[in-house]
Amino acid sequence: AVGFFVACAASSGALRAVLDHAPSRTALLAPCAAAAADPAGGVPALALRTLALFGEIAAIGDAQCAMCEESGALDLALAAWRGSDELVRLNALEVFALLARVPRGLHWLEAHGVVDDLLAQARGAEADGDAPMAEVQLPSVFHCLAELLEAGGDAAVDKALSTGGLLGPLWRQLE
Repeated sequence: AVGFFVACAASSGALRAVLDHAPSRTALLAPCAAAAADPAGGVPALALRTLALFGEIAAIGDAQCAMCEESGALDLALAAWRGSDELVRLNALEVFALLARVPRGLHWLEAHGVVDDLLAQARGAEADGDAPMAEVQLPSVFHCLAELLEAGGDAAVDKALSTGGLLGPLWRQLE
C-alpha cells in the first residue's frame, strides 16, 4: 500500500484521489493523528514512518506539499518537534529538511515558527531538553538551515545570517 501511495505522490491528481478517498485517508493518517494528539504518550514507529513518507511526498512539489498540509499529515512533525522526546525531534528535523526544498514547505515552516526555533537552537538558545541530546541534534539543525538557505534565496540568507545570528554558531562548529 505504501509503495502505491508513493507512486501516487508523483502525480498530484493521483495523490488527490487517494487523499479524497476517506478509507485510504483515514488509514494513512490515523497513526500520525493519534501520535500528534498525544505526543507525550510516545510516538510509535509506524507514525514516524508515515510522517517520513508524507515528508518525502511534500518535498516533490508545491501541489503535493499543499495536499499534505491540508490533510493534516504534517501536524505530527510539529508535535514531534515541540515534544520532549529528543530522538523523536530528530525525526521532525528530517521532515523539516525535506519541506525546506519547496516554496510551500518553506512557507509552512516559517508560518509555524520552525525557522525561528531552528535559528534559536543553532545559537544555543535551546533552554529545554537534554543538553547532550541538543548537541546531537545540532548537525541536523544545521542541515535543515542549509536546506532553507539553498531553497529560500536572498531573503532566507538575510534572515539566517543577519537577523538570525547564524554566523557565530557556524564558526564555532568549524573550530
